[in-house]
Amino acid sequence: MIKRNLIVAMVVLSIFALQLQCKIVDFKPQSVFVTVTLEKMFHVASTTSSFSKSQVLPLADAYEGIAVQNIEAVNLVAVAVMITRNGTGAGTTASGQILFANAATPLQQQTLASFTNVNLNQVLNNPITPFSAQALLNMNPDGVADFLLLVSQVPPATLILYFNGSVNQPPVDFDANVKITLQLKLKQS
Repeated sequence: MIKRNLIVAMVVLSIFALQLQCKIVDFKPQSVFVTVTLEKMFHVASTTSSFSKSQVLPLADAYEGIAVQNIEAVNLVAVAVMITRNGTGAGTTASGQILFANAATPLQQQTLASFTNVNLNQVLNNPITPFSAQALLNMNPDGVADFLLLVSQVPPATLILYFNGSVNQPPVDFDANVKITLQLKLKQS
């Protein structure tokens, strides 16, 4: 009788243990964050004091390998301009803007960021950002909000980046790398 009770107790405990191990309690899928960098190099050369350049950036290429239908949110992490080559004079200062537009409506340009009276030699190979010691890059809050809406579109839009401005002493001859870092929050199923 003790053996039988022991066997019944072991079977009941085994069934109970299996039920506990197989129970999933309040499983919530976790979000995944992906960093995407949008980067374009602008070669600026002009015999006048003003410059205007543009480049097409298909977001479908930038988001390659990402299930865009799962994008839950997009955050702007950083914007930077780096002068990588300066063929202008030592005292040349520049003022400029980073603008953007949807390629479907290229005339509806909006300012993302701007800088004023920056000595190109002093910032050579050093990023111009809103967070640099002198905060040389000024962000446009309305432009940032519209930019985030544009880069959140499904299917992804084709973006046009513009780099426009002027210098105090023509001719203009420099290279500027524009880098925009995004963080995508992807929902998991």
